[in-house]
Amino acid sequence: MNAVLARAYEVIFDLKPVPRMSDWMMALMILNKFDVPKLGEELAKQCIFQIVNHIEYPNNGITQTVVGQAEGLATELWDGLPDEPHMNQIAHLENVYSPRN
Repeated sequence: MNAVLARAYEVIFDLKPVPRMSDWMMALMILNKFDVPKLGEELAKQCIFQIVNHIEYPNNGITQTVVGQAEGLATELWDGLPDEPHMNQIAHLENVYSPRN
């Protein structure tokens, strides 16, 4: 289970995710209730990075749906992104923004 998404899930839903919940399902649920003020900007950004760059999806249709939704929400967090950013732009942001750099 992805630790960043699990933490965001707890913040948004005020409960722990079910242990057997897949990361992509947790991501979709988080995105459907995405709330930057509630999550805090740091956790919200980490969620976008995880959803776009790191979790696995069962098929291309789900990938396009979930990643596309995350890419659209990324415009709330970073100035200068186009209205429809691409995952390679999010990957670049992670490389630039990541606290470990």
